Amino acid sequence: MIMATGIFIAASLQHLPSGSALTRPIAIVLLLSWLAMTALLLLSVRRRGFSFHTSPVVASFAVGTWVAGTAIAARVTMYAAPGSWWLPRVFFFLALVLWLGFIPLWLLGRSLRSFARTSGTA
Repeated sequence: MIMATGIFIAASLQHLPSGSALTRPIAIVLLLSWLAMTALLLLSVRRRGFSFHTSPVVASFAVGTWVAGTAIAARVTMYAAPGSWWLPRVFFFLALVLWLGFIPLWLLGRSLRSFARTSGTA
């Protein structure tokens, strides 16, 4: 939902009549949704551990989508607050940190699953 809405804001809404006027209100809803999803994810990680969200393939896809949604949120802040220099940068920095943290975890999980298949343990 976050990625799709963000892509709509960045790619389509700007070209619709009065779309620019709708950008800020929709972006606020999007960013509040991102904050809620982030809080729920962190709460779940605290309760179940991070491996719960990275070990199964589908779960790691969900985390990757959330990380990508963070990058989209960064782009949306540029449209919603064009005069703000710090808000987009905060989101872009967060997205960069998340990507740099997620990619090795994803690759490690993928390697372990591949090893388990070839060794006959999966």
